[in-house]
Amino acid sequence: MRRQLKDGTVIYSSRFIGSFLILLGLWLLAFFIGCFLLDLLAVVLMGLPTMFIGVIAMMSGMGAFVTRIELSRDRLRIAAPSWRATPMLPIQRIDVLWKDVQAVQFRREFYQVPLPMGVDVFRIQTSSEELIYGGKALREIAQAMAEIAERAETSIQIESDVTPGLLKTLIFGPPKWNQVSHESD
Repeated sequence: MRRQLKDGTVIYSSRFIGSFLILLGLWLLAFFIGCFLLDLLAVVLMGLPTMFIGVIAMMSGMGAFVTRIELSRDRLRIAAPSWRATPMLPIQRIDVLWKDVQAVQFRREFYQVPLPMGVDVFRIQTSSEELIYGGKALREIAQAMAEIAERAETSIQIESDVTPGLLKTLIFGPPKWNQVSHESD
């Protein structure tokens, strides 16, 4: 959800959707536990798929709940989960001046789980750090990144799509990004 404050600050967050997904996940996990009261067949046929969906709902809800992008007149502040398609801890935080934002990049990563799952991934490179954010926790992520690029007086650089192996990514980390170099004025 995009909110604009009176001082011109724009905030992107999904706390309502995150709260809903967390509650839905908890309810589905409670249903899974309730299946144990029935019999083993109920646990296998209903409980395990429900538990799987409940865990995914809770993780997605946590990712949506903690994601916050704040664009003020002079600063960019972001708090976001640190992994691509699954919101994992720790939470990445960035707080920089607009003049320090050097590049905003975009690419799609396709993971085989077992069917290809595309993840939109953005990278914000500053003079001192970088933040990589991907996933679907924030619906307006493309709009937020376009606004970040505009305020930083740069454009979104489109990188080519990548198809990393899921197991390799889990063991060795996500694929690397091309480095952006800037000449001094």
